[in-house]
Amino acid sequence: MCDGAHTHEVAIGLKQNTEAVVRPALEAAKAAESTFGACQVLRKTANAAHNTADNAAKVFITNAKKRLSKFFGEAYSTEWGAAGWPNNSTGMPSTQAERFSLINSLKLHFTANPAHESVDMEVTAALAATLHTTISNARATLDQKVTESGQAKAARDAAETNLRKRLRGMITELETLLGAEDPLWHAFGLSRPADEETPEAPSFTTATPGGAGITHGTGMMRCVRITTACGFSSWARTMISVRWKP
Repeated sequence: MCDGAHTHEVAIGLKQNTEAVVRPALEAAKAAESTFGACQVLRKTANAAHNTADNAAKVFITNAKKRLSKFFGEAYSTEWGAAGWPNNSTGMPSTQAERFSLINSLKLHFTANPAHESVDMEVTAALAATLHTTISNARATLDQKVTESGQAKAARDAAETNLRKRLRGMITELETLLGAEDPLWHAFGLSRPADEETPEAPSFTTATPGGAGITHGTGMMRCVRITTACGFSSWARTMISVRWKP
């Protein structure tokens, strides 16, 4: 559509949704989509790092339980509670937050009770402190990446909304400038209103690979075939049938 506008907008009198208006909206949408994708990857990485730290916490808690059972016995008691075990149980805490809190409690317990430490069992106040810091940093990083991902999604959605508005505006404007059988519809990558085979608008969206660098997609508009050299296949959901050549 952008290339069609570039070539024909002056001749046909396209005034509102020109290439100068639509192409920046497309580029902004592409950039926003790329940023959102990068944020999603960073969020996934941060979540994996947090899970790794939490798994290390589980190992430490398991070892600490074995060590402290030599002093407190196997059954839950006030001593276990004082050492930090929650929920009146010596079982593994069920949530990451509870495990994080227990690691800090164990750090304090082993600091106050060095006789309960065991280097051989890797249960010391120093190891607990290091682990607590690692988890704390991982939690902070994950929270930040979740926030950034949400912000990027909002920006992507706003850019998508603007792009849809511009594409729909161009099509509406073309309907006032071109006849139903005008071959210039194809110059804009659109099927003519008079073309016979126009599929019904789908109730879902898809984007599937086509042949040799072509991506086909489905979306919301009634136009059948949009061909553009803009190369942004992520926007398949904006049209009924889209065919991009990157």
